Amino acid sequence: MGVEIDVVRGDITGIDVEAIVNPANSQMIMGGGVAGAIKRAGGRGIEEEAKKYAPVPVGRAVATGEEG
Repeated sequence: MGVEIDVVRGDITGIDVEAIVNPANSQMIMGGGVAGAIKRAGGRGIEEEAKKYAPVPVGRAVATGEEG
């Protein structure tokens, strides 16, 4: 299939990747943990953009743009 997955231990916001998948809640509120780290690194705009899609059903995803 041409899919490669690498598991890396460290700060997810400092890794050069095409996307970060955040298992957030359906309201797309980015509080603590991985979501909080993403928001701190990328800015509040990520959460504000994601919340426009809320509620997001379990098993679905949304994409936000890059800030910064």
